[in-house]
Amino acid sequence: MATVEIDNLTVRFGEVTAVDAFTMTLDQGEFVVLLGPSGCGKTTTLRCVAGLQSCTSGEIRFDGTPVTNLVPAERNVGMVFQFVSLYPHLTVRQNIAFPLRARGVRRAEIAKKIDRVATVFMIGDILGHYVVGLPPGARQKVALARAVVREPAVLLLDEPLSGVEEQYREEMRWELRHFQKELGITTVYVTHDQREAMSLADRVVLMRDGKTIQSGPPAALFDDPADRFAASFIGSPSMNFLNLKVGADGLSVASDQTLLVSPPQQVIDRYRAQGLEEVILGIRPHAVELANGAAVDNNVWPAQLVDAALVGRDLQADFSIGGQTIKAELPFDADVGGASVLRLPPERCFFFAPDGSRLG
Repeated sequence: MATVEIDNLTVRFGEVTAVDAFTMTLDQGEFVVLLGPSGCGKTTTLRCVAGLQSCTSGEIRFDGTPVTNLVPAERNVGMVFQFVSLYPHLTVRQNIAFPLRARGVRRAEIAKKIDRVATVFMIGDILGHYVVGLPPGARQKVALARAVVREPAVLLLDEPLSGVEEQYREEMRWELRHFQKELGITTVYVTHDQREAMSLADRVVLMRDGKTIQSGPPAALFDDPADRFAASFIGSPSMNFLNLKVGADGLSVASDQTLLVSPPQQVIDRYRAQGLEEVILGIRPHAVELANGAAVDNNVWPAQLVDAALVGRDLQADFSIGGQTIKAELPFDADVGGASVLRLPPERCFFFAPDGSRLG
């Protein structure tokens, strides 16, 4: 395993900047997930680390040694892509052994290494099978075993579970996390699936337009988003956003001046300093409270039920507040009717400027 340093990496395709001065350091054995929407630069970054894509500027180092100009074979990386590429005319054992044979590793050593990865990936019972006919999850395990059997310094994974059926994906995520910790390989994982990122990563790097928007442990991105984009991209269901007007009495729902919000003083100071006329309130659905019977006051508002459905053990309900929709995740037996009262706890609210920057 290696320490990986990506220093001011920039990749341009003509007038398009795919990666824009991207900088990141991965510690030995760390599992980092590059997360973001399509076109954000995450796969291009991964391909640069692998040596499959040349960079316009910047440098990549493994354990302090520059590898920017090395071909993939000289970088000692293992890669697994979205679409598994295995040799159908070979058995599982032969597929895993292929990169070792290509390097001239002795037969006895090959057998030893295959036994090790077969134990880690729990595929010992299918080593003699041909890969044709294996279920997607098993094929992906074989691809991972083949990638790590030669003990790469860095493991690079590009949407490796997107081709696995949903019913097996949760299990594969758990197993992949277990495999990575068992093997201790520094890993870069690319995905657009925030649930996947949050369940796998030691650290999530959220990207947009080739840049890092926020980087940190999964819980930090969920609990303390850097801006509105981070707040909306992380979390399922997504965060609620309500448009508020700045008035003499503070903040109120744009269409109803009687629905008041009590933000922290630092938020008040910031929107006043910026001369803002509008502020956006964000709150996650699970933080919205049903407060039927409570007096209507600041942060406690009358709401009209729009729709409700059971999702697992939760009741997901859409309410209308001043003409804006807000989603709440409530206990399955919550008593929601046509008219309800909702409370938005101030300590669980986020505030953003119209440009998406965080106010508090």
